[in-house]
Amino acid sequence: LAGLETTAPPRTGRGKLLGTLAIVLALGAMAAVLLGVLLADSNNTANSDVATPTTTGPVVRSIFRVDTEPVVGLDVHHLLGEVNSCLALSPDGRRLAYVAKLDQGQTQIYIRQLDSFEGTALPGTEGGFMPFFSPDGNSIGFFTENELRSLAIQGGTPRTLCEVRIPYGGCWASDGTIYFSEEEPARISSVNASGGTKELVYKSSSALWLPQMGPGEKGLLLCELFGGASTSFDFGQISYLEFTEPRGDSRIRTVYEGGHTPRVLSSGQVLFMRGDALYALPFDLSAVGEPEGQPVVVLDGVLMHEYAVSRNGHLAYVAGHSNSMSQMVWVDRQGGEEPLPLPSRNFGAFDLSPDGDRIAAQIRGVRDQIRIYDVESGREQQLTDRTASCYYPLWTPDSKGLVYCWFDEKTESVFWKSDVAVSTPPVRLLDSQTWQRLLPSAFFASGTEVLYTYASTAQYSTRDIGILSLSHQAKPRSLITGTYNEWGATISPDGKWIAYTSDQDGQYQIHVRAWPQTDDRFWRVSEQLGEEPIWSPAGEELFYRSGDRLMSVRYESGEEFTHEPPTVVWEGRFRNPFGFSYDVSSDGQRFLILKPVFDDTDVREIRLVENWAEEVKRALTPATESANGR
Repeated sequence: LAGLETTAPPRTGRGKLLGTLAIVLALGAMAAVLLGVLLADSNNTANSDVATPTTTGPVVRSIFRVDTEPVVGLDVHHLLGEVNSCLALSPDGRRLAYVAKLDQGQTQIYIRQLDSFEGTALPGTEGGFMPFFSPDGNSIGFFTENELRSLAIQGGTPRTLCEVRIPYGGCWASDGTIYFSEEEPARISSVNASGGTKELVYKSSSALWLPQMGPGEKGLLLCELFGGASTSFDFGQISYLEFTEPRGDSRIRTVYEGGHTPRVLSSGQVLFMRGDALYALPFDLSAVGEPEGQPVVVLDGVLMHEYAVSRNGHLAYVAGHSNSMSQMVWVDRQGGEEPLPLPSRNFGAFDLSPDGDRIAAQIRGVRDQIRIYDVESGREQQLTDRTASCYYPLWTPDSKGLVYCWFDEKTESVFWKSDVAVSTPPVRLLDSQTWQRLLPSAFFASGTEVLYTYASTAQYSTRDIGILSLSHQAKPRSLITGTYNEWGATISPDGKWIAYTSDQDGQYQIHVRAWPQTDDRFWRVSEQLGEEPIWSPAGEELFYRSGDRLMSVRYESGEEFTHEPPTVVWEGRFRNPFGFSYDVSSDGQRFLILKPVFDDTDVREIRLVENWAEEVKRALTPATESANGR
């Protein structure tokens, strides 16, 4: 599409001095143009409902580099290690907020007035992430590991509004209500911007990410995963949560299937992402009915989740490519890497066979499938067919069979295939309702029983841990239940201890309990954030993930569980799909990880497009006319 291409980076090479002078002069002129546009927008009140944008000026592109000391780049990562939204535009388009990575490895939220050349740090926002603006643009909301906070931009100190559990985005309504996603992220909650008790808006068996105010502030636009047959963002759903029903029973509907990270333009379009492209979809903003026509690509080369739009039609985004594609890599304790001879894929959860020869991996697509790879040769075997979605593979202790989940949109099941080398059909061990979201996580040494995670109830559910027998006539048994989320249990090599992830302390931590259980005692072995515990096959060491760090806990297995404080084994960028995102070699010295094909650890630019909504409308005009038969 003409005029919608990604802005080219500045040129370098001979003539650098003259080029720099030209850029400075151009930036000065551009700032003057932008200031005029922003002043023209200043009468557009922030508390009004979504309205027609007032800007009609030319489309102007610019690049803002954030790496001015002490800032070294943008921090685009969530506390669990996946990409999240690091920037926000104020509704009037006059301010840009972004999460900066500092030279000592710390992070802080910065604000740039768009009539200024530089950003300034907001005091008290150290460690904050996923910022969003108030309707008047004078305050921001942001998250820490376990709190939602707000801050007036012109001064003051951050105010804690409420406790949160694994947040994934928020937005601020004109009536002073803040809506946010939490519990990684099955719950949409709300709290008043002045503080108070948070309330449940909607609880789902699906994952609901990145809430945005919908048209007329009558509901929320959401990115929904697990609502269909795929765990990939690219094949997720754009959903709309209406406020017309009582809070706990609010109605949710699908707007579009096949995308994520929705935003609303005042000019009457829904934006969303797929891959590294930004799409626009004509939409009836007053009724939230069926889409009018097909989506159109309006921008290429955008890093996942990293874009923001203002009410008056400006755009800010981070350039990049899809980082859902990854490569399997061995990493040793010194950080040395050895790629496996496997193609790059959109990998989900995976499991290394106990003998170390094969990998069973979930490949994410329209329907997730399981493939088996030979570690040495990279030879590939398709295990499952495409009639249903399959995920969370787990090898049996003899390295011959697999247990995995099967999903057909009505029923979720656990299947067991005793030998992946033969063509006999798998055995169905357990059927459940789709809201239970089953996750096999570890076998007992006997090979006849498996630990698994399930949702306790359809409404207001928490994740619990149970035991499932390979005998299809045996009934599953509950093991660890309660009012908190517990998931991903694994058992120690000597069979005496079970480690699992729990949010009992307000965020994910690693707990250890004795096996067999004789009481409710547990040991918390993580100090900050922890998930995905895996015992070293060599013994005496328990690993877990903490964001982009792989942690180790040394322990002694006696009458009591005695352990040392956790230490960092290795730190670096590796993907974190649902389920288990790494594995450990038999000697406990190497770690199998998913390394993103696109390096998103060194991004330093934010690209700004003024009056971009006008360009989107022009791009959609042929599609709209075709849909209406004109």
